[in-house]
Amino acid sequence: MRFRRALEVLIAGAGLWGLVLGIRALVDEEGVGASWAGAWDGIASQLGTTVPAVLIVLLVSVVNLFVGAIVLRIVRDAPYESWGDAAVHGLAGAIAFDLVLLAVLGSLGGLSTVVIAIALTASMVFGVRRARPFLARAERSSTDDVDGPFIGGGPLVAGAWWALVAAVWMAPVIVMLASPVAAVPDVLPNHIAPVEHIRVYESFPSLDVVPAPNYGPSRQILGYVALLGAITKLTDRPAALTASAFVLPLVILVAISSVRFAVRIFGKRAGPWALLTIPLTFSFLRLPDSRGTVLAVPLLFFGLSPDLSLSPRRRDAVTVVALGTLVYVHPALGALALLTYLAMAALIPGAENKLGIAGPIAAAVGSVPQVLTMAGASLPSWTIIIAALAASGVITVASGRRVPIRSIARWLLVAVGVLALVRISQVLGEAGNFASFLARNSPLLVAGFVAAILLRGTRKQTLPLLVSLGVSAAAAVAVTLLPGGDALWQGVRDEVGGKALRYWSPLFLAIGAAGAMSVLWTYAKAHPAAYVLVAAVVLVAVLPIRQDDAGPHDNKEHRLSEQLSIAMNKAEGGAFRNWPDPRHVIGPSQKDLVDALRREQQAGRLTEDDRVLHVASSYQSWVSTPISAFAGVIETSLSNDPDSSPNALHGRLFRLSSLRPRFDLIYRYVLLEPQGLSGEFRERIVDAGYRSVFTNVRGELFVRESA
Repeated sequence: MRFRRALEVLIAGAGLWGLVLGIRALVDEEGVGASWAGAWDGIASQLGTTVPAVLIVLLVSVVNLFVGAIVLRIVRDAPYESWGDAAVHGLAGAIAFDLVLLAVLGSLGGLSTVVIAIALTASMVFGVRRARPFLARAERSSTDDVDGPFIGGGPLVAGAWWALVAAVWMAPVIVMLASPVAAVPDVLPNHIAPVEHIRVYESFPSLDVVPAPNYGPSRQILGYVALLGAITKLTDRPAALTASAFVLPLVILVAISSVRFAVRIFGKRAGPWALLTIPLTFSFLRLPDSRGTVLAVPLLFFGLSPDLSLSPRRRDAVTVVALGTLVYVHPALGALALLTYLAMAALIPGAENKLGIAGPIAAAVGSVPQVLTMAGASLPSWTIIIAALAASGVITVASGRRVPIRSIARWLLVAVGVLALVRISQVLGEAGNFASFLARNSPLLVAGFVAAILLRGTRKQTLPLLVSLGVSAAAAVAVTLLPGGDALWQGVRDEVGGKALRYWSPLFLAIGAAGAMSVLWTYAKAHPAAYVLVAAVVLVAVLPIRQDDAGPHDNKEHRLSEQLSIAMNKAEGGAFRNWPDPRHVIGPSQKDLVDALRREQQAGRLTEDDRVLHVASSYQSWVSTPISAFAGVIETSLSNDPDSSPNALHGRLFRLSSLRPRFDLIYRYVLLEPQGLSGEFRERIVDAGYRSVFTNVRGELFVRESA
């Protein structure tokens, strides 16, 4: 027994030393390497800003999630299994609650701190009584039932393995502490800008409010905007800082949901191993970004693991919230989850099948406003309420009814098969590309997944994972058959195919790998020689042993030391190294321009109905000031390089040659950043009736009183 425990501590210790050695080996890698002293200096320089924000965002997030958990506790009419179970339910409930606030208060211009606080407090006061008992009485399991690398081996073994897990999961927290702005530029337009608009104007009258000019409504993510909008108003911090501070609650939620999902698939022994396999995924690398694709992770794991002990109607109602909020947070991943749920309902034999189709269908109905907004429709925010009522009607009518889902699925497969035969060579080629991409970019996770299928081959354990991968492969292949000429369809192809390959599939591969490691660990308990294999797997996962490079933005599996080293690199040098300020994005002169806009807002002159015309040589955020993200204004950009990609579909990017026609659209404010431009542009602005209200070395703000 002592010898076995010594081996277990030794393996965990080897993993920790592997992290240290891996970071040292990567020190000279561009964009990856970092020094311990440099990383600490970077963190220490920002602690005065980030720590207070993190603490208050964590507190407000806990309150918001608690209200969400109360809502879903009432919906499910059964206590939660644990606090972790309540947290995962609470996230879905909080997003649903905040979407209702966005729909009602946003339409009325009432998204103020006081009103949101009153709504949360009232919900707690009146809901907590109906939510009793909140937690079920825990039944103690024997040590053998929960034996694994973290528990059942004594405090020394548990401490060693928890130290390894904590070191790995500190990676996104390190970036967060050193970043007063969410640490990636592409979240500024469609994540942060709408939230900042809510913070400034306390209004969201229509669902297509997209302040940034370079992202159109096709990239709107209303669930994220609702959740972060409520948190930002309650914390009274800028949206960019709030999004960065939200990384800590997000890390906790991703960890809890990963363990919960692995336990439901493979049992209690697999849960802890998920904490070492999920960090190998691209989703974990993106955790410091605080983006919608990562917020979707707890929701998709929750939505695909329904509580079968609930009554059909209660289970369907919870499924509506789980999958519906997932679509609002990330429509592409939400669509994959809806298809996966329906596929599982069709494949499980009748006697064992407790998955109805009312839940996912109602979720699809409830998320229609999100889909229509992305398609270019301009809907009032209150349509979310109409969609929610329609979804509840579907549950009332359809829940518990027997539907020949297997027969329907059979005919659908026949139809799809016939269509695939028409372009069989392309279908087979794309399927091969899908498998090749995963094998090439996630080799450890693929190997672990295959081992799990072979070692834990019961239908109950393998079906959810196989169906999830199957749906992902089918979606990735199907979107390649769409027409590529139209920007909308091109955007669908890029979004669905990219997310299926880079985010969705590796997550389920990681859960399978956790199941395989739990089997290997159990085997080693009885055959200590197998600890050698356990140690080898851990070291391969930790050390940066690979033939190719894995940079900070590569869509591939990253070893655990690489994840930590990349985080330290961002902490040391900042996440925005090609921008005027590597941590704050904007420099002092740009901040003065933003402050000038804020003074106009505070004076009531720059209202939510006003539009700002931004004239600069480029719309890129490292050239022109991203005023939509830092001031929340509705911005139209005139530059030499307007984007024509699917991201900018229905956006507001135009060429400088259209300056004079733009004046006819009555932009009350114009911001000119003249670097790289001729002096004629200022003359044209003045000739159009604008007067200067602020100027500095960076740019000049104009207003036209007659607008």
